[in-house]
Amino acid sequence: MSFPLLHRKLDGSNLLVFLDMEGTEFSHEAIAIGIVGYEKRIGELLPISEKPTFTYSSLIKAKNNIGRKVSELTGITKEELKAEGKDYLEVVRDITTLTRPYSDCTLYFGPLDIKILSATTNYANEMESNYLRHLKKKSVDFFTYLEERLVDSKGQPYGIARLGKKFSLTFEGKQHDPLYDALALSNIYFYIVSHEEELLEDYLKNYLQNPFTEETNKEVAKRILEGKTVDKETLAEILKENL
Repeated sequence: MSFPLLHRKLDGSNLLVFLDMEGTEFSHEAIAIGIVGYEKRIGELLPISEKPTFTYSSLIKAKNNIGRKVSELTGITKEELKAEGKDYLEVVRDITTLTRPYSDCTLYFGPLDIKILSATTNYANEMESNYLRHLKKKSVDFFTYLEERLVDSKGQPYGIARLGKKFSLTFEGKQHDPLYDALALSNIYFYIVSHEEELLEDYLKNYLQNPFTEETNKEVAKRILEGKTVDKETLAEILKENL
């Protein structure tokens, strides 16, 4: 089976939700969110249609200051948050309404999104705490997944922009706009899941520079100790089992 680890995570869902968030500079409280949902069939990794089932984005009112650096990066000001931002609980209600008809699984890029959600959640509010609990249970950090398999010649992982350049993907919009970043992530995910051999080739090419090969190295050693022949094709098979 192609991408067995992703199948294990995603097979039970019939909706893929790609999420991105922006948070305040110091307290990491949410100031903006973007999500893109794609309906899919149970047991499959790709959506029914390339067109999103829904998109959602909103500014979110924050209690703490945005921070100059974050404001410069995102273009979001405290005046905008005050005028256009929603209460976080209202945002959670909106998202819950969109995803309720489905068994969803969320993909995000890096641990900061969960950190922002954790810092924003009012744990005394059942809806907010349930949303965070659900997200932690049914989600995939796609950055971590890729970081362990796809690195450059110096052993460094790829960010969204570098992945787009590497795979010749073009994204409409502006970086650090959460909806833009969520759509970009969905395009990267769809490309990778549709190009298994290209990912395997890269995995092998920079294998010696990859700092996350302990488990695959153990499997190679195990086969050698069992008296089995291990060549490049065997290693490729082991890596394929680890996708």
